[in-house]
Amino acid sequence: MNQETLNQINEKKLKYHQVIGEIVVDFGMLESWLSFHIWELIGAYGDANTSQLIGKRVTKDLHFKGKVSLFESLCVERYKNKSPDELRNIVKILSDCEKERNEIVHSDWYIGYGNIDEGIPPSTHRIHEKRAFVKNKHYDFTKSMKDVDLEELKDIDGKMKEALRAITMFML
Repeated sequence: MNQETLNQINEKKLKYHQVIGEIVVDFGMLESWLSFHIWELIGAYGDANTSQLIGKRVTKDLHFKGKVSLFESLCVERYKNKSPDELRNIVKILSDCEKERNEIVHSDWYIGYGNIDEGIPPSTHRIHEKRAFVKNKHYDFTKSMKDVDLEELKDIDGKMKEALRAITMFML
């Protein structure tokens, strides 16, 4: 693989960068709204500013997984009349969003890379090195690489938006 090929900017690369960026931004929005809903569920007393400051103190050091767990626990206590299945589904959607976001952000991307002369058709590869290491087994590069098309990324971004809608509707 030569550096010139990797550094080329083309329409395909720009489209992938745009969708990857949208996923990152939408996940950030999802995490912000999850925190906001936790603050509402805590129900701290005082004016809105005081209530939000108390909520921020509770959520500021939590990773996404911890926020999801806290959200679920608070919903169980606050919304006894809501469907447990609906809440479990939302928790699963949120967990899936985190997993997919992490796979995207912590991977190396080779967009449109290939070499016809070497028999490698141009495609987009996502390489996540940690996937190649399995405890007590030899390093297996094939487990780290996945071909990803643009539509798959757009579907992941759609899931981020759907998760945001789902938690907001649940809170109504």
